[in-house]
Formats: sequence, C-alpha cells, structure tokens
Amino acid sequence: AWGIFTLYATVVSFKISKGLVSVFVPLTITFFLLAVGEFSPGFKTVGGYMGIITAIAAWYCSAAILLNEAFGREVLPL
Repeated sequence: AWGIFTLYATVVSFKISKGLVSVFVPLTITFFLLAVGEFSPGFKTVGGYMGIITAIAAWYCSAAILLNEAFGREVLPL
C-alpha cells in the first residue's frame, strides 16, 4: 500500500520541485524492493541500502528548504 501511495506522490513531485523528486523516486524504489524482499531475501538488503540513499536525499532536501528560507536566498540548491 505504501508503495502505491508513494508512486503517485512521486508523479506529483515532478510538478513541484527537483528536491522532492530526489526524495520520492528512491523512496518508491525502496518500498517496492522491500516488498519483493518478502519473497526473495536478497532484495531486502538492496532495499535497505536504497533506504539509506533515500534518507540522505531527504536530509539534504530538508536542510536546503530550512537554510534557504532562513537566509532568504539559495544557500543549497533544490
């Protein structure tokens, strides 16, 4: 269910910002890899690594939003 929700949120993110795309694309891949991992354990490991990539993208995106807003200019590009 989360994979499906994230998939259509990913489609919407393309109209909002590149920062959101950089979070939602790997998140969608993560959820689907973890779902496949229920049937083939090797995919859980790959899904875990993809989750780490997603977290890094989310941290960057959140830092960019906060810093850009706080300084009133683009400190970190989105």
